[in-house]
Amino acid sequence: MLGIRKLTDLILEQITRWINPIINGWINYYGSFCRSELYRVLLEVNKALIWWARHK
Repeated sequence: MLGIRKLTDLILEQITRWINPIINGWINYYGSFCRSELYRVLLEVNKALIWWARHK
């Protein structure tokens, strides 16, 4: 998902600048049409970021 796991050479600020517009779009879309799916999507993003931080 998003390829976050491959970006271990970046710092957290770079990751957040890259991923923020994507996440905002998902929040706007899923928040309007399907809130239950928004929760699942954000859980997956959280898992990917945790994996990234552990392997940094």
